[in-house]
Amino acid sequence: MTVAPRRQRCKHAVVVGQLQRNNPRVNPFATLSLPSATPKATRAVKIFGGEVDLVWLPERARRRCPPQVLLHADRAPRILAEERLWQCDRSAAVLTPNRYPFARRAALLWSARPQREADAELIALALELAEPFGGTALLNTLGAAATQPRAHLHLVHERLGFLAGLATVPARLEHEDPALAAVDVVRLAPPFPGLVLGVRGARAARAAAAARLLALRVSAAANLVSDGTTTWFVPRRCETPAPHVSRPLGCAELWGRFCYEDEAEFAAADAASLAAAWAAALLPPA
Repeated sequence: MTVAPRRQRCKHAVVVGQLQRNNPRVNPFATLSLPSATPKATRAVKIFGGEVDLVWLPERARRRCPPQVLLHADRAPRILAEERLWQCDRSAAVLTPNRYPFARRAALLWSARPQREADAELIALALELAEPFGGTALLNTLGAAATQPRAHLHLVHERLGFLAGLATVPARLEHEDPALAAVDVVRLAPPFPGLVLGVRGARAARAAAAARLLALRVSAAANLVSDGTTTWFVPRRCETPAPHVSRPLGCAELWGRFCYEDEAEFAAADAASLAAAWAAALLPPA
């Protein structure tokens, strides 16, 4: 376990000493100073029998790189060095605050290694830090709304009931795999218009299964949403389902919170446009 930089040690020394993987009683959301989203406006839309939040967060526009950029600057080393709150050497992971939060007490759990994809160890640690304390772990890969070419997961101190409230049916997978045999796999049922798999079982087994699904997927882009009961795996076919939504649709939206940077688009969104966006962004239902 490595402590935070010297300028943060006074504030976080006790937390760094307590936040160890073998001490699940410590709540990172309560013991670390993490930012929360402050939307300019919010509203709700009912869709597929559930309800999603719509939030207007104009400041999130600053996090994006210009369109049609071939190479993205790697800002992860600076972020990990300057904004680190906690580091787990055992899992080669670093926790930082989310500078552009979309939920309460928002953090980012980064791989300390320069890798693009989250592995089983990073996913397992994210679930261990978030789920016992009423939090959610979420993931975007590149091409599915991630803005940094370094593996990382969002940890937020909220749970939304949208995905959990939708109907599911057992899923038939094309290939048998030991990691998937240890869990129950379901998929969202119609009228939901895209392929979304749900993995249910013990936390460690769900983390291993989610990592295996990411490794075996054919689609380049994918999301994860893990809420303490189910870890949802969402393969993608596009990042921005225009004209229904004009910006990347990612793990926050799949979780049940549509984040808008533009006020006019926030005001114009309705159930029909959101349903069409999901249908365009996701693979067809199996």
